[in-house]
Amino acid sequence: MSGLLRSAIFVMGMGFLLAVAGCAGGNNGAAESTSEFGTVPATISVETEAAQGEGLDHAEFVARLDEVCRRGNALGDSYTKRMEPLVDANDFDGLADVLEEFFKNEEFVEIVAELEALEPPPEDEAAFSRYLSLQRTLDAAGQEMARFARERDHEEIARVSDLVEKLRNERGIEARRLGLSVCGG
Repeated sequence: MSGLLRSAIFVMGMGFLLAVAGCAGGNNGAAESTSEFGTVPATISVETEAAQGEGLDHAEFVARLDEVCRRGNALGDSYTKRMEPLVDANDFDGLADVLEEFFKNEEFVEIVAELEALEPPPEDEAAFSRYLSLQRTLDAAGQEMARFARERDHEEIARVSDLVEKLRNERGIEARRLGLSVCGG
């Protein structure tokens, strides 16, 4: 199996969860994030008191965020399992199809909306904002990975894989700052 395809599945295996959190964060509106992949718009804005987590303390916020990530992990795992045989078969188009399907998945969109609506307590705002910014860049990278797979652009697949590893490490730092046990690993 191609090392580049293994890199692609690594990017997307962990990228599904990363992408799940590709959202605006606790700003109650449609924000955008700029990365080397261009401007990434907030997907959805949900403004319900329960979803926003209004008045959550640190422990409640972390528990709620980890629960959303747990659901995201389960969704990502199901897509990763579908991609494994495609990687083994060097099926770039099939891999791109699965990646594109993932980003349009209704459950993915709902998880993103829930994350967008979360409002951290004041002491967690900076770390959560940075966490979500990293997530958005990773979300954009995942969507670009589908394009690169379709184009069979091995150099870009390798470049994005390297970038994702760096960003994933940075995201892990923010996750630890927040005290998360499911998100950000």
